[in-house]
Amino acid sequence: MSVFDDAHERQVEAFSVFLLSKNWQVCVKSIRRRGGVVMSKESEEFLRKMLGFLPSTEVEYRESIAYHDGEVLDTIIIELIFMPKIIELLIEDRNIKLLETIFKYFEEVSKSKDFHLKSIFKTTALEILGNNESILRTAQKYMGAKTMKLQIEADIALGRIR
Repeated sequence: MSVFDDAHERQVEAFSVFLLSKNWQVCVKSIRRRGGVVMSKESEEFLRKMLGFLPSTEVEYRESIAYHDGEVLDTIIIELIFMPKIIELLIEDRNIKLLETIFKYFEEVSKSKDFHLKSIFKTTALEILGNNESILRTAQKYMGAKTMKLQIEADIALGRIR
């Protein structure tokens, strides 16, 4: 059972599957397929949470999806839409409550069992935080232990730390 036609197989498409069995119904909504990779529920939740923290990014988020033929390219969205706003907040270092909330959520993500989400988070958000020493020092004030450990792993993978 496939809702993807050959001409658009790499395009993101959402669909609902309803399975009926005796007295119960299972509804799987918004399964997203990206070039053969299914985006996890946790990854979708990450994007939703980030939009909640940074509502000013909504228009850019929608434009990115439209520009990429309906595909939700999580790495592009994180790197080009969410992280510049977070970097801005860190440079200003004034909206402490929002930064604390974002980094508290980053700690939850760092503890996640979802391999895809953690991998994307580490290779986008945490690598970007390590691009500038001053920004990284500010970010470390808000990071939890797991987030800090993942950020160091990201730096090691890039060869910034030996």
